[in-house]
Amino acid sequence: MNQTLSELKSALAGRKPAVDFGRLELRQQECLLDLSHTEGTAALPEALLAAVLANDWPKIIRDHSYVRYAGHAPDHPRNNAFAERWVYPQLIRSRDEPLQGDRAED
Repeated sequence: MNQTLSELKSALAGRKPAVDFGRLELRQQECLLDLSHTEGTAALPEALLAAVLANDWPKIIRDHSYVRYAGHAPDHPRNNAFAERWVYPQLIRSRDEPLQGDRAED
């Protein structure tokens, strides 16, 4: 996990403009680290990365959520864990209510 975090911080710092991982909201940090660890930092789609950095959770849910398969059957525990953490909390919010995450402490 430390290697993934290091790769992620380096990739974000290399963006134009540079992104400081430590200044992202905790929800953004957790999502990016999770995706980087499971998918590989270099494999993160730019559109997904941009949506997470923009805190655009409705776009992430609408455009980037997918069912992961392991072999011929869905990986239900992972899908359920992902949905419980990222999808369901967002769906129960009012569309007019701004999404708010916890700010990382400086």
